[in-house]
Amino acid sequence: MLTDIFASGKDMTMATPRHKNDTKTFEELSYADQAKSISAQLNVLQKAIRAHTRRAEEEGKRPEETMLKCIAQVARMLDRLTG
Repeated sequence: MLTDIFASGKDMTMATPRHKNDTKTFEELSYADQAKSISAQLNVLQKAIRAHTRRAEEEGKRPEETMLKCIAQVARMLDRLTG
C-alpha cells in the first residue's frame, strides 16, 4: 500500500478519505509506530537478502558476491540518508 502511494507521487500530507478497513499511511503513524515499522521493514530486508543469497547458491551463482552486492545497495541507501 505504501509503495503505491510513493509510486503515485501523491502528496501524503493531504487528508484523503479512506474506507474503514484501510490502514494509515506511514506519515500518519505516530513516532513510535513509525520506528516499529522501520524496524520491521529492516528485518524483512535482512531475511530477503539471506534468501536471495541462498537462491544464488542454488542457481550456481556466487553467494558471497551476491551478499556483497546487497550490502553495497544498503550502503548506498545509508549514504543517501546521511549525505
